[in-house]
Amino acid sequence: MSERVVRAGRTRIALAAVVLVGAAVRLYGIGRDSLWLDELITMEFIQRYDTLELFVVIPLSQPHLPLYYVLLDLWASAFGMSPVALRSFSALFGIASIPLFYLAGRELFNDATGLVAALIYALAQVQVYHAQEVRMYTLFAFLALSSLYLFVRYLRTESRRTAAAYALATILLVYSHPFAVFVVAGESAYLAFAVLRGRVADLRRAVGTQAALGLAVLPLVVGALFRFGGGVTLDYIPTPTPQLVIAVVTGYFARTGIVPALAYVSVLVGGLLVLAVTDGCFSASLDARRPGRTLRNLRERVGFTDRWEVHLLLFWLAGTFLLPLVVSYALTPVFWPRYTIAASFALYLLVGYGVSRAKRSHVRLALVVLLLVALVPPTTFYLTTDTREQWDEATADVEQRADRGALVVVADQVTERAFEYYQTRDDLVVKPINADDAPNGTERTSDAEIRRKMAGHDEVWVVLSHTEDEDDERIKAIASDGRRQTWHREYIDIEVYRYEGTEADNERVR
Repeated sequence: MSERVVRAGRTRIALAAVVLVGAAVRLYGIGRDSLWLDELITMEFIQRYDTLELFVVIPLSQPHLPLYYVLLDLWASAFGMSPVALRSFSALFGIASIPLFYLAGRELFNDATGLVAALIYALAQVQVYHAQEVRMYTLFAFLALSSLYLFVRYLRTESRRTAAAYALATILLVYSHPFAVFVVAGESAYLAFAVLRGRVADLRRAVGTQAALGLAVLPLVVGALFRFGGGVTLDYIPTPTPQLVIAVVTGYFARTGIVPALAYVSVLVGGLLVLAVTDGCFSASLDARRPGRTLRNLRERVGFTDRWEVHLLLFWLAGTFLLPLVVSYALTPVFWPRYTIAASFALYLLVGYGVSRAKRSHVRLALVVLLLVALVPPTTFYLTTDTREQWDEATADVEQRADRGALVVVADQVTERAFEYYQTRDDLVVKPINADDAPNGTERTSDAEIRRKMAGHDEVWVVLSHTEDEDDERIKAIASDGRRQTWHREYIDIEVYRYEGTEADNERVR
């Protein structure tokens, strides 16, 4: 048996192991955590509207596009509306993306790159998180990777069939999330760069493919201009800070507040990225006894790589990460961690290529172990700890302690659906209030209106979520007028208070 056949067999076994591990962590405890607000909103849409209606309703009422909702509606018709069933749809695309990473890495560089990139994606905490929620981000990942893989294949072959497949995958990607336009921007910018460098032989087909993409995206652009009147505002996205940018980059690999762990991840990933974007032999340049000579050797022997595959991934990073930052500072904030998730794919592939550049197999193995040390602890923590809004626990505690007829005030109004989803008692009076002006035009509930809602109720429960501190204090102050706080508990992104009237107050009311 030839060495090539043996190596191919080992690669297949390694890839199968990575896929199995990735599937295991995505399916482990998939129904344990409570559904959080965005998941409940997603469920509400597919319950309220049929498949055809979703094509119209979603673009008009959400900052997203209908592809995921339509596919999820079809999935739910076959497998049901339970949280596990709906989250399994995301897990399916998350698992399918693992071998796609291998294919993209192999097509770009080599088998080792693909395996390492697939391993990082399989174990990265942020990717496992998205695979266990009723949202569109694993579908987005699958289509983005398909677009990248087919784009690379097209650049190598320039075949008509590959160009058509690339265009189709990219069009589907754009209609899975509006921020896919940043992926298209990165790919288009690189294609223009490749044309200028003379790397594209069939210019007509390249221009035609991008023109087809432009025509497909045009309805999206027109719809956005019509809806937002020429100015897009996403009120929940703040202007990005340097701290946020750093946290997003390190969070692609490990989300942790432990400073030494962040430093470890930063140094490891940064070093591997340097290996990926440079050519030359680092080890031959090192002279431990003469640091000055080492610096001179590095300048002479190590330089920025001329590999077009690396250039492509850097253009992808510029489109999916740097361009949203520019838009955020120049026009309106759009840099939001989950919206930049496509940037992580280029980083995983570059890190994988950095590992593959190590000449000795034991060095490559050591680098993979170091990556596992960075990836596994945060993912293990996530899988064994509540990380989403604990609406199931909060609602259960209220129902366990509340008397019949008690008033439950839920702020902000959008969180009413979360409380009511887990509510089992029908003898409680649930009233929503707006702590602040809502993006849909609903005005902030006035103090007088809040007092009117609470009037006549001796026992008042206040459930706070997605509210500012000053709004919390305002609502609690009104609830405590004539009542005293008798119970309080904090959950993840939720706070619950109980207020009860004093005996003196009860006598005065009688």
